[in-house]
Amino acid sequence: MAQGEGVAFSFSAIDNFDVHIPREIRGYDILDRIVCGIADALIEDGTNVYDIGCSTGRFINKLATDLDNEADVSRKRIVTFIGFEPNGNFTSKFIPANDSVHIRKEKVTPATKFENASLITSIFTLQFVPTHERQGIIKQIYEGLNRNGAFIWAEKVLASDPKIETLLTAQHIDFKREGSSAEDILDKDRRLRAIMRPLGTAANYKMLVDAGFTRQETFWRVNNFMAILAIKS
Repeated sequence: MAQGEGVAFSFSAIDNFDVHIPREIRGYDILDRIVCGIADALIEDGTNVYDIGCSTGRFINKLATDLDNEADVSRKRIVTFIGFEPNGNFTSKFIPANDSVHIRKEKVTPATKFENASLITSIFTLQFVPTHERQGIIKQIYEGLNRNGAFIWAEKVLASDPKIETLLTAQHIDFKREGSSAEDILDKDRRLRAIMRPLGTAANYKMLVDAGFTRQETFWRVNNFMAILAIKS
């Protein structure tokens, strides 16, 4: 669905984001299930859970609903879920699953504060944040986490070797061609260049270490997309 030359990509043009994103990232459905499972194991009673770039709120609504429907009394937890989302296309349609879910219609910046957090997630969001702001944001994430709190960070990354980058990018394009035309893929790629600036794996890990994390591990990767679990000691 090309929109013309010289126009940057905008999430406001996506009608059904929750259907769109699994078509753009191979294995996204598997990642989603893994993140939900990890989240359930890490969320602590009486804490906050933040989702940076919550889009439609589907993820935090699911977490909140799962906790609310928990049949095992010993696993019942009272948690506040907070999503950050500046895009009006998403926030205008956001319906909280229950009273524990809240949305902040704003961008996350190095000045954003997180408090009493057992879990903070950023699923393919920081790659759209200006590069010079990311270290400050990750530092705020670290400071806002409680001891043994976790940061789940999914991101598109650049391979360290140009040959490998070419091969992985080709695999990603082949996957996208299953549901989009070559023209649409190239058009979107051109538009994304104006707003998405992925870094390499080593650079992302360094930001975690510089923020204070000493325990981190990649738990999912498909082509140029990966997810890291970092735990605050």
